[in-house]
Amino acid sequence: MAKGKKNQNMVVKLVSMAGTGFFYTTTKNPAATRKLFLQKYDPMLGSHTLFREERISRSKRK
Repeated sequence: MAKGKKNQNMVVKLVSMAGTGFFYTTTKNPAATRKLFLQKYDPMLGSHTLFREERISRSKRK
């Protein structure tokens, strides 16, 4: 069995800019230098709104 490549995608959180606290998670190529902004559906508002990228904080495991 051949060794596979390490997964180079990173997981990011897309947070609603409307301030509802709703978020989506998705993957992104880390070579992309710009922040991700997407128009997606926010069920708290009941309409589409702009979502911006934030990193997912990882707590240290004991």
